Amino acid sequence: MKYFSHAENFLRTNQATRLERSKYRSKSALLLLTYVFVAIIFGCASGPPPLLIKMHNPETDQTLNCNASDRMGRSDPAVLAAAVESCAQQLEARGFVRER
Repeated sequence: MKYFSHAENFLRTNQATRLERSKYRSKSALLLLTYVFVAIIFGCASGPPPLLIKMHNPETDQTLNCNASDRMGRSDPAVLAAAVESCAQQLEARGFVRER
């Protein structure tokens, strides 16, 4: 008789564990879906990097443009954008700010 009571306890515990696991699985699936949705939104919203950044120095009231282009269309846009960003960072070190 003792064996059957242990078996019944085991079955009850095992069923409760299965219910809890399924509850967590649905939460983790929802969490994963949320992460994927947020990643898609931010990935699509970021857009391509700029190939033109307007810079303004408030002290001297001077405006400069950092831009890059390839008339032949052979350059990688990421390389051009990196050059533009480098230009903007150098001007920011000299007191320029980015215009919106």
